[in-house]
Amino acid sequence: MDLIDKQVKKDWYASQSSFWAHEKHIVLSEVFHYPEEKVFLNQDIVILESDNFKVYRSYDHYYSEEELIHLLDKNKFKNYHFFYDIIEDNNFVSDNVVFTVTQK
Repeated sequence: MDLIDKQVKKDWYASQSSFWAHEKHIVLSEVFHYPEEKVFLNQDIVILESDNFKVYRSYDHYYSEEELIHLLDKNKFKNYHFFYDIIEDNNFVSDNVVFTVTQK
C-alpha cells in the first residue's frame, strides 16, 4: 500500500446535516497510524446540537501483495488474481484498494 494518500491528521467541520447526522452538528476527525500493526484508526466525534455526542472508530488494516498471497496460501485458496484501480476517485476510501478473485 502506498501510504502517501493516507495521512495522520486532525480536522473538523460544522454542518446543518451530513452523513453523520440530520441535525446541526460538529465533527472532529482524527487519523492515527500504528505502523507496527499496519493499521490506521479513523476516529470521528460527532457533537450534536441536542448536546449529545457519538464516537465512531474504524480501523483499516493494510497488507502488501506478498502478505495477501501468504494469507491466501495459508488458508488454502488457489487461482487468485489481483485487481487494482477499480474504485474511482472519491473522498471516502483510499485509492489503494486491491480486489482479489480466488477459489477455495
